[in-house]
Amino acid sequence: TTLQKIQAKWQLETLFQNDHFSGTDHIMNITGTASDYLEFRTDGKSYYSIQGNKDTVTYSLVSDTQLLIEKIKYDIKTLTANSFIFYGKDVSGSNFLEQTFTLKK
Repeated sequence: TTLQKIQAKWQLETLFQNDHFSGTDHIMNITGTASDYLEFRTDGKSYYSIQGNKDTVTYSLVSDTQLLIEKIKYDIKTLTANSFIFYGKDVSGSNFLEQTFTLKK
């Protein structure tokens, strides 16, 4: 199932983030290192470490094509045995945060 495919420890290849506020894009492109990862566990929690920032968040599968992490819905673009790409956009008025995660095993 989609959930079973997601539940693993994934290495971060790239993270594209655009934090748009005050009418301006604030773009960040992160290239993952060996210590950057996202791990989706069977208890509905995801543990991550990106550029030394570590945290635990909740996640759930909305459908076979959508993932909910905290309060942001992400569209699953690619999900294979070795590749996981998802994109989300959280809009608040004229501001938004959009992210694309590219992960690998």
